[in-house]
Amino acid sequence: MRTKLNTISKLINFANPSIYIPSNALLDAIALKFTLTVKNSNTAKATPVMKDVLSAITEIKLTTDATNVHYAVNGLDVARLNAFDSHSGDGAVLNKVCDEIAADAEGTIQFTLFLDQGDILAAQYDSIELKVLFKQVAFATGLTITNAVVNVTTVEVILTEAELQNMYGKNLEYFAEPKVVAYTKTNAANSEMRGFADLPTGTLLKRAMLTFSTIPEKFGVIATTPDLQNLMEVDWQTYRDMDAFKHFCNGNCPSDTVVIDYGSQLAANGQGLYAWNFRLGDYQIASKNLAETELRYVSCELIPKNQG
Repeated sequence: MRTKLNTISKLINFANPSIYIPSNALLDAIALKFTLTVKNSNTAKATPVMKDVLSAITEIKLTTDATNVHYAVNGLDVARLNAFDSHSGDGAVLNKVCDEIAADAEGTIQFTLFLDQGDILAAQYDSIELKVLFKQVAFATGLTITNAVVNVTTVEVILTEAELQNMYGKNLEYFAEPKVVAYTKTNAANSEMRGFADLPTGTLLKRAMLTFSTIPEKFGVIATTPDLQNLMEVDWQTYRDMDAFKHFCNGNCPSDTVVIDYGSQLAANGQGLYAWNFRLGDYQIASKNLAETELRYVSCELIPKNQG
């Protein structure tokens, strides 16, 4: 067994938004180095805000054999996940301070994002495609990305057949691949916990990252069948403090975001929710919020070879 790091020679840019990743090993992680040219069309100097810059990366999508979706998120989603997972406590990309850009001039912003939510057995696929799309209109007043280059580096694990079977079973029955997708849902103002966003079905729900536009008083998970039941109902700030402790955030994880670990905070099985055992609508994210809020739900799932 050995690890191989490989920076792919082909670049992602406006003209070529996707590349095919060459690999016949276990794809452990992918690093995306962004070099963005930003034009300031204002009559005064301006400093881009990283949240706006990341939101201008409208799609990061990784598929195998054109049909299997492993990642379908935006740049801000990935940066938030990285902030919780880095263990460095600094939320490096989210908290990056961009250089000031003079009036009617261009500046460069560079940073790296990581796709690292599970292993992909690349050898079993004919193709692995990575696509990155950008907003090519102003992402903030007078600020536009005029050029983008993405360098892609893969982290692969080279295994013999015997090592692979030893780790994942003779027929790879213990192997599972990542699926990270996102959706947005609005919850109207309310004075009590109310379910409004369905949990996905059909996979193993490992964890979820929840970002609220307006911070709720409480949030959690409810079961709607056979009877309405609060499975998790927790004070927002208390949970934020728990998140900071668990993820070594030192207070630097995004203030509007929390992560639910389904395997330890709901199912208590160390794995997650077996979402092939319930129907859409059986479980929902709920919140108590005195003002309307919009939820960005990023679902970190695993697709097991065998479900049971």
